[in-house]
Amino acid sequence: MLKIINLSVLLLICFVCLSNVVFAGSATISWRANTEQDLKGYNVYAGTTSRNYGTPVYIDKAQTSYRFNNLNEGITYYFCITALDITGNESGFSQEVYKMIEDLSTPSIPVGVTVE
Repeated sequence: MLKIINLSVLLLICFVCLSNVVFAGSATISWRANTEQDLKGYNVYAGTTSRNYGTPVYIDKAQTSYRFNNLNEGITYYFCITALDITGNESGFSQEVYKMIEDLSTPSIPVGVTVE
């Protein structure tokens, strides 16, 4: 009986702790491969403001997509790509695309509920 009570308490603690967990979103950006003979790869840019990106992720020329993980829910992310050649030249930015990461987390359970 004590083991059942301990297990029940443990499950309740896990449920309460996990009820406030924020689940991260993801976005996959894809593109058509460039055809230049001296193509080295691509820089994939992301940011939370249009045309204001962080450090790019380098992608080898064999790939034509990239998945960003652990994106915050409720935030719009903006993405674009540049091409790189073997001598280090970088193209201009591609068309910008964006994705709103859906908020899937539930509100916290109300506490301090009383009745008189």
